[in-house]
Amino acid sequence: MKPSGDFAVTLAGLVVGHHGERVAGPLTGRLESGSVYLLVGPNGCGKTTLVRTLLGLLAPLAGRVDGVTARRASYVPQLGSLEAVFPVTCLEVVGTGLPARTNRAERRQRAMRALSAVGLDARAPRPFFQLSGGQRQRVLFARALCSDAEILVLDEPTAGVDAASATAVWQAMRSFADRGGCVLTATHDLFCDPGLVDRVLVLGEHGLLDRDPRTLLRGDVASEEGR
Repeated sequence: MKPSGDFAVTLAGLVVGHHGERVAGPLTGRLESGSVYLLVGPNGCGKTTLVRTLLGLLAPLAGRVDGVTARRASYVPQLGSLEAVFPVTCLEVVGTGLPARTNRAERRQRAMRALSAVGLDARAPRPFFQLSGGQRQRVLFARALCSDAEILVLDEPTAGVDAASATAVWQAMRSFADRGGCVLTATHDLFCDPGLVDRVLVLGEHGLLDRDPRTLLRGDVASEEGR
């Protein structure tokens, strides 16, 4: 692990769940700025519940989480949570990550810069819902980059996407962390380059276990679902 520095997120005896029923915890740990963390575990272990609690969408049943606020954190949801309702372009989707006060010229410039970071600047005028699933996921990541967040929280960002899109997302996460951000990614995908990840957090009966990515990851950036 990197030397202890600025802790972006601290969990202190955190218990998460729904309607008063415990799903996971107590959980204790710290996430450092400048690092990429994978959150893994079997189905039903509470990964999504933990993510929603970190974002403030669910209240902790016990304990606390420090460091994540609406100002500092941005969320990249699962693609399955989106519906093809509005005829918006990729550029417009990314622009929604910016503060409402941002003027039009700055909005376009920053949105294009974020799309370029995920290799999709050429598709800026395309309707969002006409893109492939992997490309849409990359647009959502670009939207998060536009928010000036210090913490990115992602839920299954490479599920069902093609290998090229998975590669772009992992590399964008690494670049964000290398600029001082903190990334937490809930995933089933263990087919990624261990060099892009700092630690793997295994969620289970015994809380959060901190593991070296070189012992768990399989060294292939293609998603398991895309094979």
